[in-house]
Amino acid sequence: MAKNQGQSPMQVVIELPKKKRPTHPNTLKNLRPFFKPGNPWTWKPGQSGNPRSGSSRKPITELYRRTIEEPCEHPEILSTLGLPEGSTWGAVLVKAAYIRAAEGNVQAINEITTRVDGPVEKPIEEEPLDLTGSPLERLQKIVDRVRARLAAQNGQQVSSTATTLDRADFQPKRH
Repeated sequence: MAKNQGQSPMQVVIELPKKKRPTHPNTLKNLRPFFKPGNPWTWKPGQSGNPRSGSSRKPITELYRRTIEEPCEHPEILSTLGLPEGSTWGAVLVKAAYIRAAEGNVQAINEITTRVDGPVEKPIEEEPLDLTGSPLERLQKIVDRVRARLAAQNGQQVSSTATTLDRADFQPKRH
């Protein structure tokens, strides 16, 4: 306890999210005439304001989508794979992928597992956490690591001064 004398205790600083400023009422006044009933330029219900955006044509993809649902007309392929007559091209592709995976084809195994379970998340590469020092310092290191992980998940930067723990934070409160 003697080594802490003369030093100020660590303080807790919590950053609160900034509030969005309210929109000035005059900015909405400019838009009100546009949205009045009877305006011939307003969009009709169900009509998009930008109909050509996002509709990039992908003709090959559309052909694949249509063909995968069509029945396979090659009886030799169906009999080789052990599929009943009238099976679709999609069933042929799936069965072929499973046969290749069973033969040990790693690419086929990866394709099936990715389609079934989704892509494998890459592990977070971090340095080992150094838990030396006082319990308060160790807890501060853990809090900083958790904050860094949460910020990385949300695509934000971590500010190192946002949370600082103080021994008083862990003392029982007396009423």
